[in-house]
Amino acid sequence: MPRLTYAARSGAGSTATLRFKRGMRSWRTVIVKRARWAFILVGGIPIAIEIGRANHHALDWALGLTTGATIALWLVLADSPPWYIEKWRWGAEAERWTARELGTLRRRGWRLLHDIPATRGNRDHVVLGPGGAYLLDTKRFVGRVTIDGDVIHIERTHDADDQMEWTNVSKHVRGLAVELKRELDAGGVHVGWVRAVVVIWSDFPQQLVEGDRITFVRGERLVQWLTQQPAKRQFDPERAEQVLASREAT
Repeated sequence: MPRLTYAARSGAGSTATLRFKRGMRSWRTVIVKRARWAFILVGGIPIAIEIGRANHHALDWALGLTTGATIALWLVLADSPPWYIEKWRWGAEAERWTARELGTLRRRGWRLLHDIPATRGNRDHVVLGPGGAYLLDTKRFVGRVTIDGDVIHIERTHDADDQMEWTNVSKHVRGLAVELKRELDAGGVHVGWVRAVVVIWSDFPQQLVEGDRITFVRGERLVQWLTQQPAKRQFDPERAEQVLASREAT
């Protein structure tokens, strides 16, 4: 996938949306190639029978039902991709939820950047405010989420025996925060350190957990938590935004 510059970004979730659309195009191409003749036969035969008959009788409704069901099945199948494709749509929606929550801060002078590239992957959100710089990564899980140290535990809502752990999220997000700090330092904006934050849009009873140089916060509590952080006198959010925008434009 081509690298997108800061100026080309369309907003929160744009990378995930592009991945989803690319996957859907591939999925629908596969569906068309593999199933088109089967659908043509199943749906076409009733239509041909109906056209060729001079008189209508009680089987008309059955022929119409078969044709309609075939078309409906085709549409459902074409819009039901595997989970590894669908997850990008889920992620894009969650990133937009985070952006909407953060939007209230813009009126208070905070600077918000969404979906900008990093050395590996992208940064979902960069928040620049009185409390310094924050690197936010949005996550949306299916099930109940609990945090133990740096590990994310997920228990499926309807199957308590189906549990999983995410152990690499914290390391990845902290790495993005360190990279962001280096970029700001190189531009003459010394922030001290960039706060790494994982925003969770799921059933997350703990709501707020402070890990090792990383914070896990439920989406609905994000703005409240950000505005409670102590201000840094030497930090200039506007200058920091200019530095990041200029680096992405080069």
